Amino acid sequence: MENPDQKIQITFDPSFVRTSIALWRETTDMKIPVHDSFKVHFIQNRGPILRNFTKTARAWAMMFHGMEATSPQDAEALATVRNEIDAFGEWAKSELAKLQELADEEALRSGLDEAFLSPEFKSLFKHFGQNPPGEGG
Repeated sequence: MENPDQKIQITFDPSFVRTSIALWRETTDMKIPVHDSFKVHFIQNRGPILRNFTKTARAWAMMFHGMEATSPQDAEALATVRNEIDAFGEWAKSELAKLQELADEEALRSGLDEAFLSPEFKSLFKHFGQNPPGEGG
């Protein structure tokens, strides 16, 4: 190739992209049967897996948005694949946000539990003539 900026004509079969998206979503959401050790892996590593999916979706989107179809029906098919990739990226971001929300709730709950156990908090309650929560009446 003499000109590195010259366009490259390719034939693209979107089934690999679609199969990857479907398989990744279904395994991550445990909607297909997998061995128990994989279930543990997907639970323990859900955050990093989803972060990798967002990176993959961004990379695919960058690549596919740089492509140009050569016919009207191919343009429509390419737009559909782009939308599927964008939806996959949005799904991964949404699932990450849900995980963050759970982590924030757990941190708050943990912090409150720690606060109720602290000597300073117990002393404050006793100062006002109350027993701290969980210490009876």
